[in-house]
Amino acid sequence: MAASIEIEVTAKAFQALADPTRLSILRVLQQGTWCVCEIQEQLPKVAPNLLSHHLRAL
Repeated sequence: MAASIEIEVTAKAFQALADPTRLSILRVLQQGTWCVCEIQEQLPKVAPNLLSHHLRAL
């Protein structure tokens, strides 16, 4: 039972990372701690509401 839960959690993590925008957000976050407005400056093509959506998914 525990192995199947671990597989589900891992699958959800991969699903979250399967989006190019989310990978771009992770690349920004690798550089340090940022507030949402600073992330938005780094990714100007991402609308603020979509940025919040992607951050929530991560």
